[in-house]
Amino acid sequence: MALNWYAVLMFSAVIGAEVSQSVYKMTVVYYKEGHLVDALDHYVTTTLANHSHVDETVKSFLDNIKEKRSGIDNVTEWIGHPINAFQLVERTANGWKKVEQNIKSSTVVPTKATLDFLSYWNEVIDVDGIWTGRDDVNISAQGLCRLHQTYKLDLKTLMSGTILNKTASPLTTSDVINIGIYLKAEDQIEWYEAYLELDDVTEKESVLYKLAMTYYMEDFAWKSLSIFTDLQKISSRPLENLVKIVRQKAEKAGNDRPFKKRKGPTSFLSKIYENLCRGNIQTNQAIPVLHCYNKVTRIPYYTGKEEVLSYIPRISRFHDVISDAEISQLQDFSKPDLTPSDVLGKAGQHFPGRISETSWIEPSKDVSKKLEKRIELLTRLDTVYREETVTSEYFQVVNYGFGGHYLRHYDALYSDQKYAKDNVYGDRIATWMFYLNTVAAGGATVFPKLNLRILPIKGSAIFWYNLLPSGDLDDRSQHASCPVLLGSKWITTKWILEHEQMFRKPCKTHRMEEHF
Repeated sequence: MALNWYAVLMFSAVIGAEVSQSVYKMTVVYYKEGHLVDALDHYVTTTLANHSHVDETVKSFLDNIKEKRSGIDNVTEWIGHPINAFQLVERTANGWKKVEQNIKSSTVVPTKATLDFLSYWNEVIDVDGIWTGRDDVNISAQGLCRLHQTYKLDLKTLMSGTILNKTASPLTTSDVINIGIYLKAEDQIEWYEAYLELDDVTEKESVLYKLAMTYYMEDFAWKSLSIFTDLQKISSRPLENLVKIVRQKAEKAGNDRPFKKRKGPTSFLSKIYENLCRGNIQTNQAIPVLHCYNKVTRIPYYTGKEEVLSYIPRISRFHDVISDAEISQLQDFSKPDLTPSDVLGKAGQHFPGRISETSWIEPSKDVSKKLEKRIELLTRLDTVYREETVTSEYFQVVNYGFGGHYLRHYDALYSDQKYAKDNVYGDRIATWMFYLNTVAAGGATVFPKLNLRILPIKGSAIFWYNLLPSGDLDDRSQHASCPVLLGSKWITTKWILEHEQMFRKPCKTHRMEEHF
């Protein structure tokens, strides 16, 4: 079975290296799973034809996975639904591993069918390192919880597989428990209780046990005792000793303290951020009195479609500034090098405040040169990357998967004196961000201090200044990327550096002066 299908895929990632942060990598995993399904089907058919035994769990797994994959027409759209994405992550990270271990241990002397499957397994999984691991299950579980909390999704509707009228297979009891493992205790309790309220849940015992144990660990002993006492009546598990321990703790501790459900964000800006993500606020400044016009450049026949989103400070969207062909080139160049996104000072560490995958485009690429010149024309800043005089950074391409986000931050780096010593070419005076696709739901760029929400529109770009004309940080430039609710999000960012703009954008002396 030749593996010609992966010729265009990436070769530099590490297995389990958080592939769930990128919808592109999840798509790779989906197609690889399809080849494993073929290999497992061949193993089962050959083994049974030779009158040998195949474990029922393996056959059941194969039948179940065939059924789940049978009706999928648009893979990218299917993976863009968070429930589908989580189930793919959990199945490939845990379910397939159990199948492989089962087949490994099925006979003392491996048969040819066994050796063929295991050989193909290694070939598929190890060839490029793109496969899910335990970290991906954790990130995916946290992603579902983040979507629920940010967008105030009804948990029972979410568990039933519906998000904004887009349906998927409902979460199973096993899914609910696997997600709950990775949540904070207060979120676990809310999660399990919501599932138990669903009408069509038939297997409740496992979830009740988990709920009771969570209450016990959080010192709600009487609540835990009540659930365990009811469980005793229906469960085949030996619970007598556990009930005795829980009762002793309850009687010793006295009455449980009142249980308080999780509160929303406490800080003013965090509340604004979540409201903006949900689309509940927009100031007058952000919508009705603004306008669009053709921005003239130094080339008479070239103008840009500028939509002013904020006058003070100036934030604009430029429409139709990147073609489909250029978008495809950027994505194709970036895919082989996508790695989990870093945050300044936390390189190589997992940072839950930024969930995405990043790649950098070499400035020698023709598409980089074309886009740099286009940005220069529209901003009148020097944006062409040169080794001898660095005016900007490489283009950064970012892919967000489901629940992918970036919490409130500044693009300017040197407001923190810790990094001022690296300030050779100046700070990031301005940001230009291309939207490479239109996100199905979620994924807005928001400026909480301006009450401004910007939806991703394919082919457009937004531009703003991070520094005041005096060179100081513009505190109003703090922004965030809301979690992707449905679909995927691709952006390309060009950070423009300040020192080489001295003749293009001279400093102004008064701190409160504006760029426009």
